[in-house]
Amino acid sequence: MKTTVEYQGYYAELSPVPGQNLVQGRLLYVADVVAFTVPPAAARACFGQVVEDYLKKCHQLGRMPPFVCPQCDQPAEDLLTHAFATALCGQPVCADCYTKACAPAVRVGNC
Repeated sequence: MKTTVEYQGYYAELSPVPGQNLVQGRLLYVADVVAFTVPPAAARACFGQVVEDYLKKCHQLGRMPPFVCPQCDQPAEDLLTHAFATALCGQPVCADCYTKACAPAVRVGNC
């Protein structure tokens, strides 16, 4: 059974390795492939370290992590990961997708 975990606004999908006492993790919503395999008890702590290492590597390369919106699968400057966007849309999304598909309709005046 796959589960999703969060660390400082970054998400990973964790899934068990069949026939082994291991979990595979994959960083979600970034264009780079970032993956790890660890014992289940260490998965969350390892994920935090993977994110820190990834951010450090991006900094060394002089770039920001390349986000990809899971809704439209397009590169995004930043993903809206705050609680209200995730609750309304079911996942972090780019600002365009939030505005187009997820933002609640707002009435102004008597309109």
